[in-house]
Amino acid sequence: MTHRMRTICLATLLLSLLLIASAAQAATFGNLDVSIIDPTTVEVSWAGDASHEYRAYFGVQGAEWHYWYTTDGLTVTVSDLAPNTYYEVVIEDQSTNDTLTQTFRTDKSEAYREYNYRWNQCYIYIIRAGEAPNLYDRPRERITSISQSSARQHMKDGEIAVSIQFSWKRSNYDKEIYQTVVLRTPSGNVFTDQFERTIDGSWDGAYLLTTLDGLFDDMTEWKSNWEKGTYTVELYNDGWFAGRSSFTLK
Repeated sequence: MTHRMRTICLATLLLSLLLIASAAQAATFGNLDVSIIDPTTVEVSWAGDASHEYRAYFGVQGAEWHYWYTTDGLTVTVSDLAPNTYYEVVIEDQSTNDTLTQTFRTDKSEAYREYNYRWNQCYIYIIRAGEAPNLYDRPRERITSISQSSARQHMKDGEIAVSIQFSWKRSNYDKEIYQTVVLRTPSGNVFTDQFERTIDGSWDGAYLLTTLDGLFDDMTEWKSNWEKGTYTVELYNDGWFAGRSSFTLK
């Protein structure tokens, strides 16, 4: 082998080692970053091995309950968070069980409200069971307090829902909104759900019912015996505040 050939081979070997080192560095698990998209939405990204599966846990800082999402990528977007709330996110590499943790605060809800939106009433209702398939056609009863046993029975036979009555400007097209429902417990835990709504553009107001059963199911998964005290329900449309109500669990 000539000196020139030995030099070329050595250069090729060094380049290969650099590429391997670079790839290993790029695959190092770390660099957790949280980007705030709007008051209810964040995008979380990190560096790691793209062939691994990851689990992302989101929970209110200092609280016990958390939601989790599984992804085979290096980013995850969550769109049903509570505004103006401190969260902790934990990313777990399912192949190595290594974790990354970061706290962040979601933005305050936007002061601007689309379509000159104004909410008038926001109440909690028991929707009784009935033959009518439409939630709006069933008998209902407004509540400000309820016992745990009664709440469970009503959830078994019917539903518990939050109602919102509001006015806004007409438009030439249907209004499509993402409604985030936030349930805050007496101890500070937060449960959320999200619904996509399409409302006729010709309407200058509406009365909407949103079931809370999914939130109560999450709460039951967290604790079989619910906390006593005051619960607050908040509504957000595309990140802006849309209404609030509360009830007491006895």
